[in-house]
Amino acid sequence: MKILIYENSWGFASYTHQLCNAIVQADDKIEVIYATSSDNEYIKKLDERIKVLAVLKTYDKPYKKNSFRWMIDRISVSLYNILQRSKILKEEKPDIVSIQSTIPILDQYFVGKIKARTIQTVHDVIVPIKSLNWSKSSLRRMYNSVDELIVHSQTNKAQLCSMFNVPEKKVHVIHHGTPTTYREINSEVCKEKLRLNNGKKTLLFYGLIRQSKGLDILIQALEGLQCNLVIAGSMPFGEEFEKYERLIEKHGIDCRKFIEYISDEFTEELYQACDIVVLPYIYFYSQSGVFMQAIQYRKPVVATDVSCFKEYIDKYGFGIVCEANNVEALRKAIEEILSSEDKLREYTNNAYNAAAENSWEKSAELHIKLFEKKLNNE
Repeated sequence: MKILIYENSWGFASYTHQLCNAIVQADDKIEVIYATSSDNEYIKKLDERIKVLAVLKTYDKPYKKNSFRWMIDRISVSLYNILQRSKILKEEKPDIVSIQSTIPILDQYFVGKIKARTIQTVHDVIVPIKSLNWSKSSLRRMYNSVDELIVHSQTNKAQLCSMFNVPEKKVHVIHHGTPTTYREINSEVCKEKLRLNNGKKTLLFYGLIRQSKGLDILIQALEGLQCNLVIAGSMPFGEEFEKYERLIEKHGIDCRKFIEYISDEFTEELYQACDIVVLPYIYFYSQSGVFMQAIQYRKPVVATDVSCFKEYIDKYGFGIVCEANNVEALRKAIEEILSSEDKLREYTNNAYNAAAENSWEKSAELHIKLFEKKLNNE
C-alpha cells in the first residue's frame, strides 16, 4: 500500500511527521510519501524509510492578513501546491491520499478530481482564525468531496456532523497521538533556570496566543492566588502582547513571559518546570496539541468545557473542567487544584493511563486499518 500524505503548509507538521513515522514503524511494507515544503524543520526528524517530496511552497508572512497582496500570495502559492500535488499523483500513483492541511477556498474545486481514495484529517472543524482562506460553504464542499474524514474525538465528530450535515458513517474518530516518553530533565533545574524556584506552584499557558484562548480571562482569575504563571508562545502576525502586559501588571501576577517561537527543546523544559497546564479557551472546535502534550508530560490540567477537553478529562481523571469565559469559575477550579497535593499526585498518575491509551503507535494502527478498509472498498 502506498500512501501520500499531503500538507499544503507545515502548520501541522509537529503532528504529521509523527504520524508518518508511526505508520512506517507499525508496518514497514507500507510506502509513505510526504509532500511538504522545503523549509519544514521537522523533515530532519523523519524516519529514513519515508520518501520526502519537499517541493511545495510556503506563504510570505510579511503581508498584512487579508490584504490584497496577502490574498494574491495565498492564491498563487496554493495553486502552485495543488499543481505539484497533481504532478506527484501522476508520478507516484498512491493508493491513498491523506490530506492534513489545504486551503478550502481553492481546493474545494480540485480535491474531488483526485483519482486515488482521499481521506482528510479535520484538525479544525471550524478554523480558529477568521480568514479568506476558508468559509463554511468551502469547508462543507471539501468535507463532502473527500471519501472519508478523520477527527480526533467524539466531540469533534458530533460538531462536524451537525454543523456540516456530514453522514456519521463517513467520519472516523482516531485520537491525536502523543509520545509515551520524553527526555526527562530534573524539574528543579528547570525551575531554577526559569526563575520559578520560589516555592509556589507554576501554571503553564502554552501555544499561539489567540484571543479565543482566553489568556485575559486567566490573568484576571489569578489575582491574589499564590502561584506563578508562565506564558510561552507567539502572537498572531500583526498583533501585540501589550494588552496582556497591562493586565498582568494591573492584577499583580507573578509571571514569566516567553513571547516567541518555542523550540521543541525549550518546550521540554517548560513542561517539566511547571506543575499545571491551563487551557482557559473561550471557544475551540479542534483537538489541542497543547492538551496532548500535557498528557505526554503527565501534567494535571485545568481546562474550560470546550472542544473535547471534558471528554478526555472525564474519561481519564487528570484534571478539572470549568465553564468557559467565566473568571470566577476558572479561579475556583485553579484554587481547587492548588489546594491539594494528593489531588495533584492523583491527576499526575492518571495522566500515565491517558498517555498509554493515546500513543502514536495506537493511532497509526487505527489509520492503517482505515486505509486498508478503504483500499478494499469495504
